[in-house]
Amino acid sequence: MPEATTRAPDPGLTAFLKGMMMKRRLLVLLVFCFFGLAGCTTIGPFVTDVYYDSDGNLVVTKNVIKHDSFNGTISVGDNPQTIVNKRTK
Repeated sequence: MPEATTRAPDPGLTAFLKGMMMKRRLLVLLVFCFFGLAGCTTIGPFVTDVYYDSDGNLVVTKNVIKHDSFNGTISVGDNPQTIVNKRTK
């Protein structure tokens, strides 16, 4: 019965495949970093104003900040939210 022979892997091919796997991992990492850091980021909501109105009700105004990393701009949100806490007598 003939003995099974094992062939040693080609060192050049093994190094090539390892290099390809590292390049693929690096590409996947770069794509995830790009999508994680790109685009708009919304921060908030946070309280912008607190005051009492003429009836003695507490009025709280909230808003958000938008950061656009492509343009490098920071802006205040377009729709502030106002909450009125009615005074109970």
